[in-house]
Amino acid sequence: MMEKDFLEIAKRNIEILQNTDSTEQDVKRLVVEPVMLWSGIDIYDPNVLREEFTIKQIKSPTKADYAILSNGTPKIAIEAKNINEALDNNLKQLIDYCNYGNIKFGLITNGKEWWFVDETWKDSADRVFLRIKLGLEYTELIKLMNPLFLDIFEDFAAEYKQIQNMATMRIVSRSMLEKTLCEQTVREIKEREEKRSELKSPELLPSQAKNSEFVNLSKVLEFVFNKYVTHLSPPQNMILKNQSIKIKSWKEILLNIIKSFDFDKINIPLKITPRSKYYLITLKKEAPDKCYSEVKFNDQILYVYTWLSTNYIIKAIDTVKRSANLPDDYIKFPGDWFEKIKKELEGKK
Repeated sequence: MMEKDFLEIAKRNIEILQNTDSTEQDVKRLVVEPVMLWSGIDIYDPNVLREEFTIKQIKSPTKADYAILSNGTPKIAIEAKNINEALDNNLKQLIDYCNYGNIKFGLITNGKEWWFVDETWKDSADRVFLRIKLGLEYTELIKLMNPLFLDIFEDFAAEYKQIQNMATMRIVSRSMLEKTLCEQTVREIKEREEKRSELKSPELLPSQAKNSEFVNLSKVLEFVFNKYVTHLSPPQNMILKNQSIKIKSWKEILLNIIKSFDFDKINIPLKITPRSKYYLITLKKEAPDKCYSEVKFNDQILYVYTWLSTNYIIKAIDTVKRSANLPDDYIKFPGDWFEKIKKELEGKK
């Protein structure tokens, strides 16, 4: 069955459920799960999706309808409601799931509307940063619940919150930035899907490709820092310390760089800029757990603040490179990828 068929099935079933006696189970089976399949989620893989996911609360355990997993860790808690049930009446329940389950993101839906929540967004009373009506504008953004797009999802949430926190900006200007962000994210989702469909066989690592050319990190940074980057697809592989590795996100690039050199080369604590609110690398957490990734050096654990937009993740990579005095050829990216992003960014002038 083609991807678009699952979306059409979900939309058809919404029309039927609205005019009949329906239950939450009907919405889950006839709308939510077809949309998950349309999003590219393998609903039969327990490493990706768990139904009736246990959340340990203070009084007694409860269960979220679904949890989306990545590497065995719940990343998104999902709560489904009946077809005509108002979502705002149930937001507290979802936020509690995220809070007690230590899950940063949540999604609540009645099939017709899909609301994404960031539990750590304390500046917002309802924590909702994205509202989508199935079948209408930006429906593609619902695919952000797929773990394949987790890095894009995290970047989108961070960028959206930055836009909302621009208190002095006019509402019209803020709306235009939101529109641009949504359009860019939809394009990025489609590009990644196209790349995956084109890869009928595993892509060669840089060391296996013939006549490949690579560019040093410094050259990439010099170009990117002259642009305001909200979304930038990372290369699918890189050369790090003369070793070829595959990567999926800018966060993964940052963590791999930190892991690649000796502990005593790391300046701890380290900030991206002197005015940064939190340390980028620290031995003690200053923010909620969800904002950090752990890097282990023997018995020592470093906490890396990775709750950052694409632009700041790239700045963090530059900070680490300069702090550790890494040579220019320590980190290299594929030349064809660099030429592609140059064309994309220059085209946005």
